[in-house]
Amino acid sequence: MQIIIDTDKDSAARITAVIAAAFGEPDATLPEPHQTAPEVPPATPEYKPGDVDAEGIPWDERIHSSNKEKTQKDGRWKRRKNVPDAVYAEVTQQIKAIAAMPGAEAPLVIPDLPPSKVPDLPPLPEVPPVPVASGATTWKQVSEMVTRGFGCGKLDAEKLQSIGVMFGCVPFALASGKPDLHDAIAVALQEFQP
Repeated sequence: MQIIIDTDKDSAARITAVIAAAFGEPDATLPEPHQTAPEVPPATPEYKPGDVDAEGIPWDERIHSSNKEKTQKDGRWKRRKNVPDAVYAEVTQQIKAIAAMPGAEAPLVIPDLPPSKVPDLPPLPEVPPVPVASGATTWKQVSEMVTRGFGCGKLDAEKLQSIGVMFGCVPFALASGKPDLHDAIAVALQEFQP
């Protein structure tokens, strides 16, 4: 099987779906290649109380005009230019969801705590770094270590997943595309070798 992913043209959702399908996710459905969904900017939950339009929606820089003006016709915020309808609808839905959360009206206040007295501690001893030859381990070698670990019974799926989590590679197979981590992963796999 050959999988072609174009990171310049494929959306993050498509790339994720392709990876999920390749690793046997049962519900993975692949969107058509090179379809780009409109990017929805991340939520910005910093809304000022009382700063809402006629629909009770607070002003949001992602979808509303930067001058913070409301339309005379219906009292809603003026829409930012060139915002796709799908993005506008998604952000509006996010805003309504945040507003519906319990305690959304009251801003979070973190009280100032008095400084704590930390006792003077001796300096930590210097620990020499673990010698690892940069770029010496290939993905094939990592794969062979995983196979040997499973074969001798010292490694199982849960342990392999925890190693993947340590290196930000979930599922673990994502580490194949990160050659800069192969040496460190090989060191982590040493304890699971026969």
